[in-house]
Amino acid sequence: MDKDLSFIEKFVGIYDYGEGYYGQYGASPIENTYFDWRQLTWLFTTPILAYLAYKYFVKNKDKARTAVVVLSVVLLTLRLGDNFVSAYYGHKGFMWMFPYHLCSIMSVLLPIVVLFNIKSLKVSVYTLSIIGGIVTVLLGENFPNNFVTIYPLISVIAHTLLIIIPIIEHASGQYRLDIRKSWLMFPIMLILMAWAKIGNSVIYRNRGFNFMYLEESGFPGGAGGQYYFVFYVIIFFAAYALFFVPPLIRKKHKAAIEKVSSETTETLDIT
Repeated sequence: MDKDLSFIEKFVGIYDYGEGYYGQYGASPIENTYFDWRQLTWLFTTPILAYLAYKYFVKNKDKARTAVVVLSVVLLTLRLGDNFVSAYYGHKGFMWMFPYHLCSIMSVLLPIVVLFNIKSLKVSVYTLSIIGGIVTVLLGENFPNNFVTIYPLISVIAHTLLIIIPIIEHASGQYRLDIRKSWLMFPIMLILMAWAKIGNSVIYRNRGFNFMYLEESGFPGGAGGQYYFVFYVIIFFAAYALFFVPPLIRKKHKAAIEKVSSETTETLDIT
């Protein structure tokens, strides 16, 4: 098949591999994807891009809204386009147009929240988007073959935007890590897990899918064994604490300083 395919055909094509499986070109799979140079490049480049985006939009808040709107349209277009190709050309059926993984769901929900400026959902959706993006970057599954097709590139761009867009909003002051508004993350997460379970057990029953890694460990090498879900819970709450506890501490510390300053001023006035 290799000799008969052009670069473009390999780059965008979806092929029949038999037994009902259709997928991207993959004639030369990589044994250890986590230490592939492209994966490592993505792993180290993403935090640098996030930092640069934050620094730039802290100083250019007036440009942030345009940036997040444009990036959200790009993200939504990439996600829906990728889902359509997989559903139609990949013979996965109409229901594949709907996302099932946390990050793919956020790739649709995040742009909606941004475009319609749904403030009540920003804390929950943005935080889950960042978590979904970071987890995917760390899992190292995006470059399974030596030949890079358009599909892992779409995935890299989409997951990077899941991290960058909320950071731009945060830098511009449109989004704050307020623990009082974070409670909505938990019912949203439970609903997404229920939807993923329906995808695994009903819509795509006996197809071997592992949406949101609920059926078996999603860690490299199947780490965690039969207790993998316990590790999911630990990681989720660790991420939650990392996002929301430091801002809470800083807020209380700032309030304490302001209180002391106010009391000192009052004392001096009396004197």
